[in-house]
Amino acid sequence: MVVKPSLSKYLRSQKGIPRDEREFLRCLHDCNLEIGHMMTVMFSFYDAEAFVPYDPKAITNLRTSLRKENKEWDIAETVAYFEELKDKDPGCGFLRDEKEESFTWLFNMFLDAMHGLQPTNIITDQDQAMRNAIKEVFFNTVHRNCRWHVMKKANEKLGPFLGRHPGLAEDFNECINESMSEDEFEARWAEMILKWELSEHETFLWLKKYAKYWVPCYYIHCFFPFLQSTQRSEGFNAVLKRYINPHNSIKHFVKQYEKIQQRILGKEGHNDFRTDELVVKTWSPFPIEKHALDVYTRPIYNRFKLEFELIGRYNVQPHGNNFY
Repeated sequence: MVVKPSLSKYLRSQKGIPRDEREFLRCLHDCNLEIGHMMTVMFSFYDAEAFVPYDPKAITNLRTSLRKENKEWDIAETVAYFEELKDKDPGCGFLRDEKEESFTWLFNMFLDAMHGLQPTNIITDQDQAMRNAIKEVFFNTVHRNCRWHVMKKANEKLGPFLGRHPGLAEDFNECINESMSEDEFEARWAEMILKWELSEHETFLWLKKYAKYWVPCYYIHCFFPFLQSTQRSEGFNAVLKRYINPHNSIKHFVKQYEKIQQRILGKEGHNDFRTDELVVKTWSPFPIEKHALDVYTRPIYNRFKLEFELIGRYNVQPHGNNFY
């Protein structure tokens, strides 16, 4: 006999989740909540953990059964769902692999959806198959590599080497970040290679070979507002992980993706309201700032205004002829 009523939930005869709560837990499952978070929600309904009439194991079993429900017909149901969506939302594609022909197909589908309009600029990682497909399909698009990925690979290989050569990291970053033209970059790079005797260093040779694909000075003439990497894509991957569990069905993935899309559209609507309806006082009377206010969204304008304010803080003093 169980002395404490709160322990009765561990008896085989008492195990099970009430029907109404099964449906509620299904909703939590569809929202990609972990089992611990689901139990925390149920604690709030029952005032205490001891009073919840089932344990985390019961929720684990429920989630397993939910995943099995549509497993057999998952692909068929997903394809049917895509048929429903294709007329109203043609802008999403899924690839089974990362081969060149797969990327080529995806980019051609993008062109069909955009009536032949190619992207102006595009940032990707250094995947060669994707590069080849972009060159073939988006032949008018400016393609650059994600600086973050390039630097990450470089730091993995150069970390100990830079540690043994104090000052090299500063020279390297200055060469990359402070060069305002291709000629200046080439001069700075040659000076750095000579100073630190790096003419045969494999990693620096690799960085220089692909410099035109990621060093900022090669893209000054292109419009990459505050972007030098695939940071938005990486950030989106983090969002996906909050919404999607890899153990769930493909159809569940598609529906969760739609929820993310609606969330993004909601944020865009808020930004549109701030941009179009709210009046903002410019920091200066200069036409360039007024133009920025007219063409940028409000968050981008605020970042531009901060940079614009900073250029007025320089204190220029003469130090001889033609030297300040």
